[in-house]
Amino acid sequence: MKGQKSRSGANVNPIFEGGRSTLIEHLPKVRGFKSHYPKNQVVDLTKLEKNFADGDLVNPQSLLAKKIIDNIKASVKILSDGKIEKKITIEKCLVSKSAKSKIEAVGGKVI
Repeated sequence: MKGQKSRSGANVNPIFEGGRSTLIEHLPKVRGFKSHYPKNQVVDLTKLEKNFADGDLVNPQSLLAKKIIDNIKASVKILSDGKIEKKITIEKCLVSKSAKSKIEAVGGKVI
């Protein structure tokens, strides 16, 4: 039999479709990058002031129980938007420098 595959040592790429565009080339290209790691969940000081009492412990479990955050797997970051006047203790959360200074100025702790 004659033909391209009948010659000795012939090897045709399995993706090759006789010159027409392959299925892979027809599919749209996905641009950009998506990280496998979830983004930080942001919590402002106004939410802590509103939902916690004086002397309470703030951690991801207590934030999840009060429905301030919706996922416990992603890390929590506390930002300094707003005012706080209650002495609260924060643990297992990322805290911005300005939020930490506001919390410690009132008498709270960041562990």
